[in-house]
Amino acid sequence: MTDKPTSAPTDQPKGGKQTKTVTSNQPESAKPEPAKQAPGAKGDTTPPPSAESPKRETSTPKARGGKGLRLALWFNLLLVVLLAAGGAGGYWLWQNYTQQFAAQQQALAALQQRVDAPDGLAAVATLSERLDTLAKQSTATQAELKTLAGNLSKLSKLAGRDQRAWTLAEVEYLLRVASRTLQITGNVHAASAALKAADDALFRLSDPKLIPVRRTIAGDLAQLQSYTPPDLVGTVLKLDALNARLKPLPVLAAEPPAAAQHAAAGAGQEAPSPSLSGFFKTAWDKIRQRVDIQHYENPLKGLPSPATEQRWLETLRLHLDTARRAALQQDQTAYRKALAGAVDWMQTHYRADAAAPLIAELKQLQQVDLNPRVPDITDALQQLKRLLAQEAAGS
Repeated sequence: MTDKPTSAPTDQPKGGKQTKTVTSNQPESAKPEPAKQAPGAKGDTTPPPSAESPKRETSTPKARGGKGLRLALWFNLLLVVLLAAGGAGGYWLWQNYTQQFAAQQQALAALQQRVDAPDGLAAVATLSERLDTLAKQSTATQAELKTLAGNLSKLSKLAGRDQRAWTLAEVEYLLRVASRTLQITGNVHAASAALKAADDALFRLSDPKLIPVRRTIAGDLAQLQSYTPPDLVGTVLKLDALNARLKPLPVLAAEPPAAAQHAAAGAGQEAPSPSLSGFFKTAWDKIRQRVDIQHYENPLKGLPSPATEQRWLETLRLHLDTARRAALQQDQTAYRKALAGAVDWMQTHYRADAAAPLIAELKQLQQVDLNPRVPDITDALQQLKRLLAQEAAGS
């Protein structure tokens, strides 16, 4: 005996259709198939099938719902795949970032250890010095490059010159050499030679514009011909020769004042009359002149000792050496002062007849001009520069 299936009514959905839910204790395989009724039987209210019924079944909502379900499934599947790919990419990026961050942390830790260590501090100091050296080298290199650029610019200008410009540049150089040679060394012959070479170069150009420059050069040459440079070497050699000839000279003896008075009194006496008494008087005066007895309250000064005479001679040599040094330095004031001191010393301590030749030579050396006025020969150079500037502005 089998249990009869029971059926329970369910809620009626919209549209008027009813569904039944059948529950049974039997398994699904044992469920009885519904009985088929023949078309036209009693109790069958279903209309007979027609020829157009299959077509209508294909266009029912079930068919359309199946297609949408498949599209939703595919869309969901694609979305899942994209989400999985995005998750995998994000995970890879996170892993890569984590690894890079860990490597950076390790590098920073190692660098910190190196900096904290004594060797690290020394390395940092060495690196700082190297950076300073590189900065200085860079500055020097930039300066050299700037200089090189200036030189290249000058070379480009020189490359565009014609023969006249080259000749004028040569004349300018010669005039500059003449001026500096005369000012620095005082070599009149070298300065004159440079001026003559510049004048010859201007003569070859035959340019009337350069006549004022040639006129100035001619005036400079005339000044140089009348200029006498100081003979410093000759002056020093004369002082050396004078110093070598020095030797102890006769010194002045201390003349008693009474003797001078006695000589003056004898010179003022009247001549005796030509008589016998006058003859004896004259003879007696001559005898008294031969023998003179005088009395002095203070002791007379005798001749200086040899040591004193040597000291006087060394003092005179010192005056001459001072004059020699002043001549080498072209110190006119010290030179003349030293020679004047030597002359005064000789006049004070030596006899005039013995010291006269040396005093004459010293006075002649005093007349030497150690710093004569040097002619100014820069006017021709300035004229040439102004002419070149006017030509450059006109072109």
